[in-house]
Amino acid sequence: MERKHIIKITVASLLLAAVLAGGCMGGKGCSCRPGEDKQAEATGSPVDIDPTGEVTAGPTWLVTAIPSDYPTPTPTADPFAEPTTEPSAGPTADPSAGPTWDPSNPMRASFAREAVVEAITTGSFGVASDGTVRFMGKPTTGQNLNYGRTGVIDVAANDTTTAYLTSDGKVTVTGGMQLRFGETMGWKDIVQISMGDKHLVGLKKDGTVVACGDNGKGQCKVSSWKGVLKIDAAGDMTVGVTAEGVLVTLSSEAQEAANTGIKAIDAAAAPDHFAVLRENGDVEVFTKPYKSGKSLGWSGIVKVFASEGATWGVNSAGRLFTTASFVKRTVNDVYAVSASAEHVVVLHGDGTCEGIGSNKFLRCNVSGWRLLPYVSEDKWLLGITPGTRLNGEMVHTGMSFDYTEPATGKTSRVTCVILGDVNCDGFITDEDVKAVEAHISGKSTLTGAKLRAANVMRDSSKPKSIDINDLDIIKAEAKGTRTIDFYAKDDRYSGKLADARRKNPDALGYITIEETNISYPIMYDLNWFYNDHDIDRKPVTRGSIYFYFSHPTGNIVITGHNARSSGTMFHQLHNIQNSKYKLMNFKNRLWCINTYGQTSYWEVWAMYEEGRFPKASDSSQYFNTCWPNGFDSKTDAEKQKWIDYQQKKNQLGFTINVSVKDRFMTISTCGDSHSDSAYGARLYFFLRLVGSD
Repeated sequence: MERKHIIKITVASLLLAAVLAGGCMGGKGCSCRPGEDKQAEATGSPVDIDPTGEVTAGPTWLVTAIPSDYPTPTPTADPFAEPTTEPSAGPTADPSAGPTWDPSNPMRASFAREAVVEAITTGSFGVASDGTVRFMGKPTTGQNLNYGRTGVIDVAANDTTTAYLTSDGKVTVTGGMQLRFGETMGWKDIVQISMGDKHLVGLKKDGTVVACGDNGKGQCKVSSWKGVLKIDAAGDMTVGVTAEGVLVTLSSEAQEAANTGIKAIDAAAAPDHFAVLRENGDVEVFTKPYKSGKSLGWSGIVKVFASEGATWGVNSAGRLFTTASFVKRTVNDVYAVSASAEHVVVLHGDGTCEGIGSNKFLRCNVSGWRLLPYVSEDKWLLGITPGTRLNGEMVHTGMSFDYTEPATGKTSRVTCVILGDVNCDGFITDEDVKAVEAHISGKSTLTGAKLRAANVMRDSSKPKSIDINDLDIIKAEAKGTRTIDFYAKDDRYSGKLADARRKNPDALGYITIEETNISYPIMYDLNWFYNDHDIDRKPVTRGSIYFYFSHPTGNIVITGHNARSSGTMFHQLHNIQNSKYKLMNFKNRLWCINTYGQTSYWEVWAMYEEGRFPKASDSSQYFNTCWPNGFDSKTDAEKQKWIDYQQKKNQLGFTINVSVKDRFMTISTCGDSHSDSAYGARLYFFLRLVGSD
């Protein structure tokens, strides 16, 4: 599949990380928590209660309290002063540290990428300029195991397998063909990758090409290629682009035809054809027997892409051209596209994405992605990460320079804001934390670029406020326990979660489940505090929805009461249980949940209700929730035993295969009978991470 690459300008950052360091909760027993343990006072080596009969020792957790609240500042008279046109002075740092960038030429540096989109039949991938990866769709055979990946500069995929290229020139493969592509473990100095149906190709820094996998049609015969600038693989073919023209593995006749006539300057491969961009801006398509091409009659094209059944081009103004019948409107500001036979992912010049075509598997739900730096409505350049260099100088908040918009080529003078870099040194440290604390307390006032840098959580309800939400995130970034969203996205939960945290900073997430009344902040505090307290910290029988642990783990656990009389809290999970046939539809079993500040999509893969036990400690609650040691303390064999247990008990009526490498979530509430709940009766839903907003 064809992907478009841009210059890599930013350092890698974590995709999923904790809001705050800490451990797991403990407290007095009740109907929704796992027993009488007081984890905050626990010592020694606690154990996992395994219903299969084995007991596994685990490490002692370090429990850290949530920081106290901070007052919301009084707004300044002019919180967003005009961006400066003069660069502010920044420190001199080691020239070898951090990526480099030429903002006036953002897509022409040799062997450098900035963002990637990749479409396959079952989903869509995006690689952002900060080196993190997004996926939306239906995962198969573990191919979307991208959480936690950093430093990624390219991704290549087919419908069973995914390959990731990192900035160190190495390739990692996940999914069904991981063993077939085992040779990639020895690859070095790779700068681009592309994948066909059964083969994987890598372009090296010196312009040579390597390949592995099936070579039945000669698709891996690329060892003699030299001076290659770009590669593209699809189906059983590989094409390459050099300064002299196009290389094609199909046959000598196909290669000769591709280079006949006006000079070929770019090419793209698809399972059923390849396309060549001529120097005059025309595009020719070659189909079997590949002996001659057919002009599409386009003009002014500067980029070409191909997918099964369609060819795609983008002109110098960023307008999209295509032969695909499912695109029925004009699409502008296009930087890159990647398509399957039924949908296309469009990467716009401002870093936003859109999906067009069939939304099967929700593969077109990419509107929440932001993959590139962009000029915001208030005229700041956002999306730059700490450590970036421009012409050898450290880029920092308040620095001004000429910026060329990637899709249209328009250049304007901009002022950079690195979110969290409040003191304008290009990094995020305790000094930035102190500056934000002083602003919040009223001891000093931030203005202009510094104020914008402090506003790291651009939530919809109070978009210009600097408060506890911003401070906590900058603190965590300075400690290395969480990474700021340098693109300042505003997703479906950012406003709701920010409002909840202004009321109570113990709110660490938010959950809404479609077609139910479930829409609540997810709380956390020690000793099961929110089992019987609301968000205002007032005692209430129904309690709150809350996390077991203060930080993300391999199995995030969320619980809440089954408030039968009012029908609130997690009561309507039982409605989903009673209509479980609806979960056979992929869309219905995909739940969008914000955990620890990250909005992601989770797929229900198992569900069951356990009835009354002789005593609560006989139930599988400890085992299912991985309490108190957490899922990450388990070996792969123990994780597989946990998966097998849930699959065996599963009452969905169908099976979804999951792997020990998946990221899991357990959601639970009390059983139908109030009296049975005191004896371990629980309703469980088990989910796995499949996509990110």
